[in-house]
Amino acid sequence: MNVNNLNILKFWGVLDLFFILIIFYRDIESGLIPYYSYIVNLIDTIDSYGSNFPIIFFLPAVILQLSIIFSAVLLLRNHRWARILCYSQTPFRLFLVVPSIPFVLELLSSITQNNFYITVTALLLIEVIKITSLYKAK
Repeated sequence: MNVNNLNILKFWGVLDLFFILIIFYRDIESGLIPYYSYIVNLIDTIDSYGSNFPIIFFLPAVILQLSIIFSAVLLLRNHRWARILCYSQTPFRLFLVVPSIPFVLELLSSITQNNFYITVTALLLIEVIKITSLYKAK
């Protein structure tokens, strides 16, 4: 693997790490304990609904966030499983609207007044660029 390919992996690893730091910062700033507060809120929501239905929405988000932690580490260490994990995250990222470039949604919302089509196009474009660049960085 040449230097440029290694830089591509590190670039995406740094962006995943940046996403994790944003999540932790926002939770702590809001007075929440990252991940623990999610579980407590889920239990409260289940109690108020009286069923396990909210787990359907909670579980994919938690799985994605945990997998982003692992992909950040694997990408930064140039591990052979990093690409596979990133490929498997793509449907979750698209479904949950979690772009691989974490600050792009905030930037787009301030520029385009939350235009749905521009946001979806940007999300798809970013994920295609990521998958393509990881595939070519073999």
